[in-house]
Amino acid sequence: MLDKEKASKSRTWRLYLSYLSGLIGIWHWDIVIIAFLVGFIVNANGWSSFLSGLIGIAVLWTVLNYLTLSASDYQPFFANVRELFKINSIDTLIFITAIMGGLVAGMSALTGSMARLAFFEPPFRKYGKRRTVPRKW
Repeated sequence: MLDKEKASKSRTWRLYLSYLSGLIGIWHWDIVIIAFLVGFIVNANGWSSFLSGLIGIAVLWTVLNYLTLSASDYQPFFANVRELFKINSIDTLIFITAIMGGLVAGMSALTGSMARLAFFEPPFRKYGKRRTVPRKW
């Protein structure tokens, strides 16, 4: 039970870090670099890293798009983009951009996690236990 609580806390921290990393980004490609660093620094497995990046940035972009949409200056911009891509509603446009940003951040966090495994983990590791002797084939 202690391992489940520890995993839950770790997952929560990764979500917070991923969300906060999107808040401090200046350019749209900053999420790639920051999600890679979060995936590299936080010790997690592949799926957990991917989902942390995906959920954190998707939520961030959804909130930021709705806040931007509430400003009256950007409503013509959203209308023009909606017409350009032949999308019927603004909600669909916001959902598509959130999923695209989340996928990019998730893949970047996954790459960071795999880079950590490639550089810092022992070569014979399976299910969290370190084997000292390689298998005999």
